[in-house]
Formats: sequence, C-alpha cells, structure tokens
Amino acid sequence: MLNKNWSRSEWSCSLSALSEASKPSTGQSSTDEVKGDVLSISLVRAKEDKTLLENEYLRLGLLGNSKNILQHRGYEDRGESLVSLVEPYMYTLEDLIKNQSCNNMWDTVLKPESARIDLLKSIVDGLLEIHSKLVIHRSLDPASIYLVYEENKLVGKIGNFLYSASACPYQRRLEKQGYS
Repeated sequence: MLNKNWSRSEWSCSLSALSEASKPSTGQSSTDEVKGDVLSISLVRAKEDKTLLENEYLRLGLLGNSKNILQHRGYEDRGESLVSLVEPYMYTLEDLIKNQSCNNMWDTVLKPESARIDLLKSIVDGLLEIHSKLVIHRSLDPASIYLVYEENKLVGKIGNFLYSASACPYQRRLEKQGYS
C-alpha cells in the first residue's frame, strides 16, 4: 500500500513517475476533480482488482459525501495497475495500533480519555451511516479505518469498500422471515 500526500501541482507528473513501465492512461483521470490543495494516492492495485474498485465506487455513490467516510476523488487507470485517489489521512487505525510505541499520537492527541472516546464515536457514527443507507462493509477491520485530524481532534473515517454489498437483498429475505 502506498500513501503519500501530493500537492495539486505535483499530482500529474508524480503519478506518471509511480511506474515507469506503465502504459498511457486509458481510464478516468480525476485531475480536474481534485478539490483542495492536497490529495492522497492511497491504493495501487493490480488490474484484476478493477471489478472490486468498480464495486467500491458503486457503494461510495450510495453513501454520498459523508464526514465519516473516506472520500474518493477518482482513479487513474495505468494499464497494468489502478491508482485510487483519496482525501489525505494520517494513518490507518491498524498503523496506529501496531506502532503505538513508535509514535507519540497516544501521548499527545489521544492522551485524554475523551479524545479516545471521540475517535471511537466517529467510527461508530460512520458505521451507523453506512448501515442506514443499506450498505454492508463486509471487511471492516483496523486497516479500513483511516485517521484524519479535523476540527482539533482525531476522527476515524471508514474506507476500503471493495467487498461491500447492498443490504437490500438481505433486508427483503429477513422481512419474508418475519423480521423488520
């Protein structure tokens, strides 16, 4: 996984430098869709993952622009690989847990108990919003929680909707069985 913040001016030339062997772009480029001065290039995937990426964008379209969902800006089809562009983030929750002795995040930003509770609340709020829009994540783990510093606090945003599904078929099946 690659995570790097890029300024808008760096974006087009740096993306092509990711892979010297990559073919010219044939897919959708999100250069014009980038909002703000910084974006993250988060995921570089093999071409076989294209159907998963399309599934992710379908689900993200259902979720809309939510403050608890990691926002995608588009993707670049580089021939043999796909590069997904997302809003900037600091760490994944998994990175933070694994490296807690190596960084001072636990001792500074997350030191007061209330900061940890706020982080947990933002993750639960994201999950509630996803489920309220009848989307099931299906692979939620610490690597799918992206940490962003907003409004003077650390916020958890849910990302990585590659394996997500619509809850509608499940909901209809439950209703037929007498559940509502």
